[in-house]
Amino acid sequence: MKKNILMSLMLAAALLSGCGSQTAASGKNEAAETEYEASGTAAMDYEPDENAYSEEAKNESVPQEETDPAVYQEKLVYRGSLSIESLTYDDTLKNIRELVGKYGGITENESESDDNYGWYSDHYQPKRNLWMTVRIPTEKYQQFLQDMEGTGKVISRSSDVENITRRYNDTSVQIEALQQQEERLLDMMSKAETIEDMILVETRLTEVQTQLNQLRTDLNVMDTDVRYSTVTISLREVHEYTEYNPTFGERLANAFSKGWDNFTGLIGDLIILAVMLWPLILIVAAVIFAALTVRGRKKKAAAAEKTGKEIL
Repeated sequence: MKKNILMSLMLAAALLSGCGSQTAASGKNEAAETEYEASGTAAMDYEPDENAYSEEAKNESVPQEETDPAVYQEKLVYRGSLSIESLTYDDTLKNIRELVGKYGGITENESESDDNYGWYSDHYQPKRNLWMTVRIPTEKYQQFLQDMEGTGKVISRSSDVENITRRYNDTSVQIEALQQQEERLLDMMSKAETIEDMILVETRLTEVQTQLNQLRTDLNVMDTDVRYSTVTISLREVHEYTEYNPTFGERLANAFSKGWDNFTGLIGDLIILAVMLWPLILIVAAVIFAALTVRGRKKKAAAAEKTGKEIL
């Protein structure tokens, strides 16, 4: 009985000690957080220089891993997006893929569609659209965006950076505290003398290990986001580049031209449809002709009968 009470007290002490160690570990991080708060949110508002990307700027914007854990490190996550129009869709897509490979990037996902469904028309012109998400090593992120300017007509472009330093440090502190709890619980498990004590310790150990696995996964995701920037690319096939500031006369001329093209295209589609459905059209025409013939004969018969009655 005394042993059970002693084991329970040891477990309670270990849990309290784990909470205390987490608080102490959080205290260790106060200096880094104070420095972060003093610096304000400059990193959050920072936008990378689009015109130049020197080695010095790389080292300052994207800090590398330091051997001394006491050195304060900023964790910055870069995200960008590009919307591109191209007259030569296949060549542009090939160039984009070559650039991704050149800078050591990877394609996370890719999807393609064609907005022109009139494939059977003589006037058919494909209007393909591509959506692609790629990950580029952060130290090459700016140069990649610059090189993408030459793949087609860039309609829109955006770039932003998120500072996840505080969240990263908080997660690291939690992992350290839970690792200490895990070590103590494993030690208590080896010293447990009753099944009840083993079950009690094992239950808490499972909870701690589950939290550890989740936090380690979160930390790995953050590490990946810091090392590899995300770029979302939208590519649209066009047969003439979009003009965003046309004059009224140009808009009127374009509307007239497109209206005539749409009209002639519609007439051509109707003719093709009529040719495709000629058996049905022939049958319908024969039925209508027969119905009109019968109706005409009935009218003639009725007129003849009326005339006969008047003579009588």
